[in-house]
Amino acid sequence: MNPSRSALLGPLSLLAVLLVPGCTFLPSNGPSLYRVKTSASRPNFIGKYVYVPLTEASVDLIREYAPTSGNFRQSADLSFEGSLSKSLQHQESTDHLTAKPSDVVIAGDVVSVTIFDKAGGLFASPIMPNGLTLSGSIPHDIPSQVVDLSGQITVPYAGRIDARGKTLSQIQTDIESKLASKTVEPQVIVTLKERTGGNKVTVLGDIKSPNSVAVSMGGTRLLDAIAAVGGSTGKEFETYVSVNRGHETCSSTLSEIYNSPSKNIYLRYGDSIYVRSCPLSYLSFGANGRVAEVPFQEERLTLAKALARVGGADDNKANPSSVLIYRLESSKLVSELGKQPLASGSATCPVIYRLDLTKADGFMIARNFTMRDHDIVYTTSAGSVGVMKFLGLLGGVFSPVAQAGGAAATTAVAAGGL
Repeated sequence: MNPSRSALLGPLSLLAVLLVPGCTFLPSNGPSLYRVKTSASRPNFIGKYVYVPLTEASVDLIREYAPTSGNFRQSADLSFEGSLSKSLQHQESTDHLTAKPSDVVIAGDVVSVTIFDKAGGLFASPIMPNGLTLSGSIPHDIPSQVVDLSGQITVPYAGRIDARGKTLSQIQTDIESKLASKTVEPQVIVTLKERTGGNKVTVLGDIKSPNSVAVSMGGTRLLDAIAAVGGSTGKEFETYVSVNRGHETCSSTLSEIYNSPSKNIYLRYGDSIYVRSCPLSYLSFGANGRVAEVPFQEERLTLAKALARVGGADDNKANPSSVLIYRLESSKLVSELGKQPLASGSATCPVIYRLDLTKADGFMIARNFTMRDHDIVYTTSAGSVGVMKFLGLLGGVFSPVAQAGGAAATTAVAAGGL
């Protein structure tokens, strides 16, 4: 090697080691830990995030502020209230929608009327085919009929009977009162043959067979209606079920409804149910196995599993002491962690968590840290990677010079030999 080239590379290599942490002209897949820490600690910092090292204590505190069991969406969703879309994200309980099933008849329902009257009355002859005489009450079944748009049914000798909005016992009493002056001691039984009227709920969305479901007088619960249309097409913990009643809309995940009987509410006429499958995923970047959007595939995904699914930290590139997790957290949690939320009055605050896998308990902490939807996992590169890149850059610069020098020396030797 040319002595002058060796003398030059020594100082340049040292310069590379000193300058790499601050270099911006070298290729990189993201910020270094140095930049993350120093930016977060500046008094006049405007980068809008808080830096939090993960410890056993901080992970326990983060778990206490986790979203509702069975749903690991961003905690930012918990701050929304009011509108339909915000109610979907807020995970508001459907408890206040609970109501007893409707036991009144609706236009379109099919009812059947059976009348008992004394022998010789209006509806049945007391004389049997063999000539004998019947005694006691004789039943007479009136053909089943649909409650018409006016809400009425027709009963012979009683005329038009209002049925819509009344219970079966109320309809029975009305018929008896109208027949009381026309037959002997009439007794009436009214039954609901089929709920084909408007007393239905609509079930739509990510389900196998979207359809309307009749609300029975015995009561139809939310899970009954979902089962009647074939069930959800997605996983329970990734499926949202929203119930719209009047001007209110509330929702829960399907797994929450399974686990909380109070959320398996009775449905009412006119309710609409929307089932929406929203797969959970996180993003992976940096010096690990791959850059990808990765689905959860299970209800509780830990950071340890999340790292394993992308191949873990690359032995040749990664800095295992600084695996970063980007997330929006509640400002209250940030305060509990001993940090100052960046925007006063804001419900959420961006946080960068740091996991140090070089510590003895690093993997235990990763095992206890639960991932949430849209988390970003970034594995920083080791400092030596920057050095190698810089040296490679120097090699690319000096290689043509060395080659030219070698060619010149060869030419000189050849000339001297001549």
